[in-house]
Amino acid sequence: LDTAMFIEGVSLYRTGRHEEAQLPLNRHRVDFPLSRHARSAHYFAGSNLLKQSCWRAAGNVLDDFIYTHPKSVLMDYALYDRATVHLALNEHQACFSQAERIEVNFGNSAIIDRAVLLKGEVLKRTGEMARSEGAFIIAKNAAQRAGHVKVAAYALRKLIEVSGQQGRWTDSAAYYDTFFLNYPTSSQALAAAVAGLPTLSKLDRTMVGL
Repeated sequence: LDTAMFIEGVSLYRTGRHEEAQLPLNRHRVDFPLSRHARSAHYFAGSNLLKQSCWRAAGNVLDDFIYTHPKSVLMDYALYDRATVHLALNEHQACFSQAERIEVNFGNSAIIDRAVLLKGEVLKRTGEMARSEGAFIIAKNAAQRAGHVKVAAYALRKLIEVSGQQGRWTDSAAYYDTFFLNYPTSSQALAAAVAGLPTLSKLDRTMVGL
């Protein structure tokens, strides 16, 4: 029952059925605290709350996980999820600090590109456009090395935005062209097209943008 309940919860989590996943994950934590799956169930219970946008509840569970299981192999994912919760609650400094912990302590993490994206987003929101651009470039390059197409496309879209907001139209257009050369069917394509319109209008390429 221990293993079956854990597998049920994680399977529902992995297939996006997050409301259904919460009960078996919560029950596993209560019924099997000494299970070999206990640490993983603890993490997924918190991450699953994040997936449902239950920000405060997710933050509490993830904080407890980070404190209770400091040596967990899931720590980089827990820190990333906690940083995401902070960002959703506009807790910018806390988000930046958690993302930086991943970059400093888990340099080989599979999600290092996403962690740096969070740093870029915080810097963008707080008006530090030049530093934000630098973070998005690092995230894009890391994503491309890892073959993470979605992350690379997202980072390029952000680069179109932040360079344009700095009035660097030529650079913004170069990011725009790179995006549509490499990721024309990305889920970020519509947002990238909109982000590039001010730049293209400045460079007499409005019809291309439209």
